[in-house]
Amino acid sequence: MALKVRFYGTRGQIMSVSRDRFIYGGHTSCVTLSQEEELIILDAGFGIANLAGDLMKTQPLTEGGQSYHLFLTHFHWDHIQGLQYFTPIYFPGNHIHVYSPFDVDVMQEVLNVLLDDSYTPFSGLDSLPCEWHFEKLNAAKQVGSFTVSHHPTSHLGECYAYRLTTDEGRVSFITDHNAEPSANNESLVKWAASCDLLIHEAMFTPGEFNHFPDFGHSSFTSAMENAQRIGAPLTLLTHHAPLRSDSELADHERYLERLFNNKEQRLAFAREEIDYPVR
Repeated sequence: MALKVRFYGTRGQIMSVSRDRFIYGGHTSCVTLSQEEELIILDAGFGIANLAGDLMKTQPLTEGGQSYHLFLTHFHWDHIQGLQYFTPIYFPGNHIHVYSPFDVDVMQEVLNVLLDDSYTPFSGLDSLPCEWHFEKLNAAKQVGSFTVSHHPTSHLGECYAYRLTTDEGRVSFITDHNAEPSANNESLVKWAASCDLLIHEAMFTPGEFNHFPDFGHSSFTSAMENAQRIGAPLTLLTHHAPLRSDSELADHERYLERLFNNKEQRLAFAREEIDYPVR
């Protein structure tokens, strides 16, 4: 079966679901890569709740014994806030594998705060019936058919991009990154190159970026320039500004398509709950 990508969350900062934000989606960051029965989850924004709903249609969650593999880019709220709504954590025998380049004690500390009884009715990770497994990434990680490597991004605080490779294709996932020229961006472009599908954040218009140059996010222009250099046949721009409407996103998308698209490369704005084949 072919490798495919699906977005369950395309927004940055806050969830923003309204009548004029249905086409591109309004949930915070969550992306899946699937191949046959294997599934990799990238980030746990509110979109992960809809992923759980899809899983419940096909998996006997009440019987437990399922394994889920979640790679976190970092711990800003819009990338972890949906974890408490990921239904598999409520069933005994399910195994939740959490990976990141952060130390294990940091991962556990942050998620314990998220799930303590200040914000939820739970008292930390250990109060849930699933089994948690945390792993610090020091090098490329093999999970089933997937080889997953990482690279730091240019963001406010520590954050990482992921590159996922199988025999069916290669995907580079770059979110929460300022793509303006820098030594780190240069290194990131070389690391991400030769992928079949690029996912790159593009939160700001150029004018907006001028107001927020130090927020650690890309303008449409700098994301497009990175995409041209990385050279993937398909680039999907994501981490949409939370209040940008479907019509505004469509206008920006058409403009960038005219500038970017050719026979070798194509660019589009990511939409939720659409399967994107990697090849």
